[in-house]
Amino acid sequence: VDRGFSLTEIGAVLTTGRIIATVAGAALGGVLTSRWGIFRGLWVLGLVQAFSSLGYWAAATAAPSKSLILGAALFENFAAGLATSAYLAFLMSVCEKRYAATQFALLSALLAITRAAAGEASGGLAERMGYGGYFLLTFLLAFPAYLLLPKIRNAPAQVT
Repeated sequence: VDRGFSLTEIGAVLTTGRIIATVAGAALGGVLTSRWGIFRGLWVLGLVQAFSSLGYWAAATAAPSKSLILGAALFENFAAGLATSAYLAFLMSVCEKRYAATQFALLSALLAITRAAAGEASGGLAERMGYGGYFLLTFLLAFPAYLLLPKIRNAPAQVT
């Protein structure tokens, strides 16, 4: 709303478009992860997701543009679908078959909790830093996770 979108535009274009983009990203992410393997999927698709924050950064620092905001939002959701596919495949690969349902449920819940905690803090952080600084920070914060990827390279055989 503070960037010029009406509630109708938010509901009809942004919300519906974002759902479609997420599902499309998840479908493509599943195909790519199957072809490349989980480890490469995590690297490449996670990188795409990291770069999606730069779309919001551009929208925040450029002259107001509904099309730039819409493009950033759709790309971010598409990228989230891509990366989440690889991440969920990784979670499934580390679950022991006997306890897979319980382990996957717990690991997925942990993901949801971290998203909720980040969401809780993000509003205040964006308010203090401004949108441009906040989205640049979110881009940079994606990279420490890459320090963990070499550790999982030799995890279960399915991860390679």
